[in-house]
Amino acid sequence: MPQLVWPADHAWATASGIDFDSTLIGGTFDFINELVDHPAFEAVRVSETTDFRWDADEINRPA
Repeated sequence: MPQLVWPADHAWATASGIDFDSTLIGGTFDFINELVDHPAFEAVRVSETTDFRWDADEINRPA
């Protein structure tokens, strides 16, 4: 799987870290809102301080 996809028009970008269980997607606020609201995706907004460690997942937190 590619670790970084960024089209020539730079309208969005996606990155998957080899050590993380998440894929990051960047784009306009409208685009991100559509992803977060879409029922087929498990998507949340993140910030510079979001913790991506395995036990920090608030939706799928290990028991």
